[in-house]
Amino acid sequence: MRRIARVLDTLDIQWRYVSVPAVSSPAGCTDIETTDGTLTAAATGTIAMSGVSASLECVGTDTYQFTLSADRNATSARQGGAVPMTLTRRAGEACFVGHWTAGLDDFVAHIAAGPFVNCALDLDGNGTADALTDGLLMLRAMFGLTGTSATNGAIHAAATRTTWPQIRSFLNANCRMNVAP
Repeated sequence: MRRIARVLDTLDIQWRYVSVPAVSSPAGCTDIETTDGTLTAAATGTIAMSGVSASLECVGTDTYQFTLSADRNATSARQGGAVPMTLTRRAGEACFVGHWTAGLDDFVAHIAAGPFVNCALDLDGNGTADALTDGLLMLRAMFGLTGTSATNGAIHAAATRTTWPQIRSFLNANCRMNVAP
């Protein structure tokens, strides 16, 4: 959790070099790569950014292109425009975690999920955010209602999320909420 806490609510990347020692980055070297990515760009699900890190034993500079998956639980990326990497998380986890290699270089990285996972207000998944369905669901959830008390009369006929467990899962994974079962 300490690694994750250092990058929460930022687009900075916590990385650890885990393979053959190099002159600039010995194995086990860990650092935070500060990036120029913006939270606004990350909220769209696709972002290009550059980063730099430097400590007594670690040096790193690179460029990245991140693209969020449709389920918001993975981000595919290109490091330096060429090296593919995938960072994943379980629904509701605070960070994406990934492992990638480039030649003899082997890295593990963490990047906060929050900037990428914006809360879409279409809670029932019918394709539109509507005050009489999605707004009512959000209000009821925020007041602590659960189950059918939260969903009765608040689900659109064309909804793809029609049960409280589906709505709850969506809120917890995408809206940084911790809604009760």
